[in-house]
Amino acid sequence: MLDKQILEDIVSGRRDLVNDVFRYLYKSNYQTILKFVTGNRGSENDASDTFQNGLLILYDQVRNAKFKGNSSVKTYLFAICRNLWLKELSKKRYQNTSLEELTVLVSDGPDMEDEINISAKKLTLSYLLEQLDEGCRNVLTDFYFRGLSIKEIAVKYSLTNEDSAKNKKYRCMKKLMDLVKNNNIDMNDIDMGH
Repeated sequence: MLDKQILEDIVSGRRDLVNDVFRYLYKSNYQTILKFVTGNRGSENDASDTFQNGLLILYDQVRNAKFKGNSSVKTYLFAICRNLWLKELSKKRYQNTSLEELTVLVSDGPDMEDEINISAKKLTLSYLLEQLDEGCRNVLTDFYFRGLSIKEIAVKYSLTNEDSAKNKKYRCMKKLMDLVKNNNIDMNDIDMGH
């Protein structure tokens, strides 16, 4: 199901079409949310609740034209669920914190969609990097996020020269791009740093 179709079906408000969209989103996205929530001190029930609430928020945001389509529906839904779960963790962690302090910790300001998109792009990349072997994960992290040069990477990983480091980085990027392709992720949904 394409994003355009998902959005049109939700906007239509037809119960049968919306149910089809929800079933599709469940099949294609629930496992990712389950993995995220259970990997961050949550249970399967927490993941199920978070996902259901995320679907309702997505539905509401699409119906009220708050979703601008700057990211894929998959990325946006993940970001919504991620934020819901982080808020839940904040509530549990800060039960004795005042409401005013909680509001500062978890903001839903007007820039929320931009923040969601940036966070989701970083999380998507983080998720993909975790799928790579440790060597590739380290090389790409060092190059793109720590700003190490090819020369510094060659030295750090005891590679024979800069060409070896370039080849290593190229092979690792190829593995990352294969993951992107295999997971049907749009390159615009990934934040590669610089």
